Amino acid sequence: TGVFGIPLAEHAFAMMLAFSRTINRYIRLQQERRWEKLPSSDELYGKTLGILGLGDIGTQLALRAKAFGMKVWGYKRRITDKPPCVDHLVTGPDGLRELLAASDYVVIALPLTRETNKLMGQRELGWMQPHAVLINVGRGPIVDEQALIDALKEGRLAGAGLDVFEEEPLPPTSPLWDMPN
Repeated sequence: TGVFGIPLAEHAFAMMLAFSRTINRYIRLQQERRWEKLPSSDELYGKTLGILGLGDIGTQLALRAKAFGMKVWGYKRRITDKPPCVDHLVTGPDGLRELLAASDYVVIALPLTRETNKLMGQRELGWMQPHAVLINVGRGPIVDEQALIDALKEGRLAGAGLDVFEEEPLPPTSPLWDMPN
């Protein structure tokens, strides 16, 4: 504990920047040797970041988000004290729903436990806004991968940045390899 806070927070933040600036789409155009002006990118400033897990990684991420002018929501198992870099702290199923509905970006930085296994299923992904992006730097099984694939295919989520998967390494047959979002 405490070793990966900064690098994983920066990694999650890099994914948020990549989505907000549509870098993935520009890279695909470059690989196709095509010049195309895409719709203007979005700023992180003023957006809402929901962080599931406020340990070292989540707290480091919240600090960076505040520096970018983001509103920060945090989700914890139990509310003890609210870190100063978190604007709104929630707990429990109702708190999770409220956080997911309010967030433009959701970053999972939770450990895998009985309570967090498949925490993000079809119902929870449905609580997110269609323009929202889910980023997982916690553990793969926290997200129901098939439910995520369905949400991405159906446009119920704008994107997902995944550092971890249910099965690692990600099988070559996974549709996630070819999904543009």
